[in-house]
Amino acid sequence: MEKCSVDFCKSFEYLMEGVCQAVNSEYRWYLTKIIPAGDPICERVVEKRA
Repeated sequence: MEKCSVDFCKSFEYLMEGVCQAVNSEYRWYLTKIIPAGDPICERVVEKRA
């Protein structure tokens, strides 16, 4: 996955946000690190909304 574009990685953010909304809208999902932007790993977080 290190050759994928930033847009490709971020597209999953919107997909998973929709999944969180459909399953339990109290949670959200987002990227904190992405390989195409120079990070060593892709990191995604699921957290309960405040």
